[in-house]
Amino acid sequence: MLFIVANTQDAALAHQLAARIVTEDSDDDCLYTLLIGLWESRVRLSAHLDQVLSNVDDPREMVRCAAIRLVRSYDDGHDVAEKALVEVVKSAYDQWDLRYAAETLGMIGSKASVAALKAAGEEADDDEAREAIHLAIRQIRARSPRSASSKAK
Repeated sequence: MLFIVANTQDAALAHQLAARIVTEDSDDDCLYTLLIGLWESRVRLSAHLDQVLSNVDDPREMVRCAAIRLVRSYDDGHDVAEKALVEVVKSAYDQWDLRYAAETLGMIGSKASVAALKAAGEEADDDEAREAIHLAIRQIRARSPRSASSKAK
């Protein structure tokens, strides 16, 4: 079914698969395949974000990283997702979690993420993670509305 979603971009089928995230939790390979397959399909999602977010701090590395990246596919719930990803940034298992969370926050985050990203950037010992953090901060700042005083000038 993932191949059908990827090839047809069928959002209804993608949402049906996203609803299965909770039922696939007992099988590492199936859960990872489902999460990464949905992310790779690039279909925009609007339901079952809570099930995805429940996996962003999963002890299984592949599941965790796939869930973090899948958050990018959601059009709604960015405030809840941002809070979960800030926690990932603050207590990342490894540089991959940090990198993927920073990349995702760069796409969906707000100014509320910047302090945690800055702190993580100062502590990061991985160049690619640090680069992802700096890029995320620039993306967030570029997206943030300007203050009223700067608009008046």
